[in-house]
Amino acid sequence: PARPSAGDPAEAGGGGADDREAARAKAKAEKAAARARRAAEKEAARAERASAKLVRSETRAAAKAEKATAREAAREERRAARAAAKAGAAAAATAATAAASTAASD
Repeated sequence: PARPSAGDPAEAGGGGADDREAARAKAKAEKAAARARRAAEKEAARAERASAKLVRSETRAAAKAEKATAREAAREERRAARAAAKAGAAAAATAATAAASTAASD
């Protein structure tokens, strides 16, 4: 046949349609790869923020526990001081009573 068949682009002298199709497919693939890369970066950033948040909350919890321990220690110290003061007052009262009774007996 003098004319090439319409169905075969290779015979029609260069595959223009095929080139365009390949370029379109390549662009589509690049776009999808970029989208996947952005999604991965976004996820990594989210994970990093979550990790930082966890570290902050753990630090806060540790500080809170330390504060509570210090508060409890101070409370115990005050309690002991109060008990010692009471014991001292009782001893002083006993000594005064003894001195008074000694003085009375003299």
